[in-house]
Amino acid sequence: MNTNSEVMNTNSEVMNTNSEVMKSISEVMKRNSEVMKSISEVMKRNSEVMNRLILDQSHETGFMTRARAYSFRIVNQEYFLNNLVPTASEEEVQDWFDKLMKALPNFSSNLSVVDTHTNIYLEGYKPDFSILLNEDAVNQVYIPMFVCTLLEVKKRKSPSSGLTDEYKGQLLDYIQVLIQQQLLRVHFAIFLSDGFNFYVMDYDRDTKQYSEFTTNILTGICLFWVLINDKSPFISLVGPRSINFRTQSEYIRIYLKGYLGKGASSTVYEIDFKNISSAIKILETGYTLNNEVCALGFLNELHIQNVPTYVVHDNNSIIIRPVCKQIGNNFLVSHAQQLLRLLKRIHSYAIYHQDMRPENILLDTNNNKLVLADWGSAIRYFNNNGTVEYAGTILFSSPNILSNNFGSYIPKAFDDLYSFIRTIYILRNLSKRPTIPNGNLTLKAKVIREYWDDKVDIKLDGPFWIEMIDAATNENYDVLEKCCYVFKK
Repeated sequence: MNTNSEVMNTNSEVMNTNSEVMKSISEVMKRNSEVMKSISEVMKRNSEVMNRLILDQSHETGFMTRARAYSFRIVNQEYFLNNLVPTASEEEVQDWFDKLMKALPNFSSNLSVVDTHTNIYLEGYKPDFSILLNEDAVNQVYIPMFVCTLLEVKKRKSPSSGLTDEYKGQLLDYIQVLIQQQLLRVHFAIFLSDGFNFYVMDYDRDTKQYSEFTTNILTGICLFWVLINDKSPFISLVGPRSINFRTQSEYIRIYLKGYLGKGASSTVYEIDFKNISSAIKILETGYTLNNEVCALGFLNELHIQNVPTYVVHDNNSIIIRPVCKQIGNNFLVSHAQQLLRLLKRIHSYAIYHQDMRPENILLDTNNNKLVLADWGSAIRYFNNNGTVEYAGTILFSSPNILSNNFGSYIPKAFDDLYSFIRTIYILRNLSKRPTIPNGNLTLKAKVIREYWDDKVDIKLDGPFWIEMIDAATNENYDVLEKCCYVFKK
């Protein structure tokens, strides 16, 4: 490694080694005009991505952001000369970046850059640095829903190597978690560096497009600092952090811990209620909780398994337990059997779920039990009740409902059972959902009828599918149990 004097005197060699990087950085620190020139050139060469990252939504704000970028100072040259970028191990690189974060000008007063490289909080991942609001950066308990942005650091593999696709793929995993957890946020940007190169990945939810941007460590750290301090939309949180909830005696403030899912009528978050992990379902305007509260209260009194436990509700929200996750590829024979037996049990009490579909099939990871969620469309129906409006998901509706173009109908057990076999089929063939066109209900019903017509698209080996249809029509639960075994490995 060259000495500090050699770093300061070398003027013509290309930056390929640590000493050459230090030379370039020290020269930039000596002449602020060269910092400005470097940033300006990078902006010109990468105008499309850089403009999206640097410019905020108004021209005035964008101008202020550029001005701050040009006036930005990283640290004095003494820091870089005495703290060369290590290449021996990732732990040393982590320590180097820890020191760099402390040497940078102060970040926004309400933000913290936290070393999280040993904290498995991001859906099983351990990002090296997490940028959070101060209130979200306490007690080493971090919530993906409240992450502003992330910085991942790696050791350089060789003097000539850049940031590999494997490293960039790790950022893609991270950003996918943030996209899923921060539903209302449009813009995302996260960062990757080895102390020599600096890489930015950004995502725009509106366009569903990713972009990437690579530069040197100096310009990259400058961009990182400016985006954070100017509260760029690419690192800004959007959406509620807490809600007001009305108990019998008072209003209380409930803080959200994580995003669990969203449907047409509600959004579901994880919370702690009376120090117990719970889920809160918050309704959209125009929907009521009457059906769900009545259905869950009745089923809980009967100690029926595989349904949520009702805790409490107010006008807009219902709190339930346990906290579950989407079952997805974890669906097994035992889960299909639990679901079918649940349907048989509720049907014996003339209760019909009316919205059986894959998104409503959850898993309680504490005991590997299936939980059928979203009882907002459920009804307890007796023969003298007359017709009712269909309130379920149209793709999984029964021939009885499709033939009436989703109009008023008389609920029957076989409506849920048709939804059951169609749900089983989709869970086994996750990529085979049809495209339902825009238009009137008659056109939609026609497309769905054709999709489920075995003559058009053979399903579950043809004859077996026909057998399952007949069993659903005849409400034969014993025969339908054969359908559960399509998940047997």
